[in-house]
Amino acid sequence: MAGRGRRARWVSVGAAAVGVLTASCAGDAAVPAAAEVAALLGDAHDARATPDELCDLATTDLSCRSSLGTAPRAPEVAPTLTCTGPFDAPEGYVDGTLARVQGVDGDGNAYDSTLLAIMTHEGARFIDPVYWAAAGISTGSTTDESNHVELDC
Repeated sequence: MAGRGRRARWVSVGAAAVGVLTASCAGDAAVPAAAEVAALLGDAHDARATPDELCDLATTDLSCRSSLGTAPRAPEVAPTLTCTGPFDAPEGYVDGTLARVQGVDGDGNAYDSTLLAIMTHEGARFIDPVYWAAAGISTGSTTDESNHVELDC
């Protein structure tokens, strides 16, 4: 994806959301609305300097902590939510809402990320809320580029 530069990490939807992608854990089949995703992104920006608060916005702590471990400095300016769109998950997982965000990280480099939000019992949560360096999203169990999900808007 353009603007990602430093690394190409991909997280399998299954691996990233273990434990939250069954109907019993995710609640009903609802997906986050665009307004919920925008609010969640605002919360992620507000929490960007506090790892515990930021990772509370994730479906799993593991992917959030992993992204924080390799991320550049957090941005000062809030991201631009370019667009949102549906994510039709593979069978056995829950659908969600994709969000494409752009901005400049704390090191002055542009980022362009696609995030995935799903509904949990706690409400809408990102698979990875480190929006300026989030792991990529894959529909498969490999890092093959053909499985990479990117929201085009």
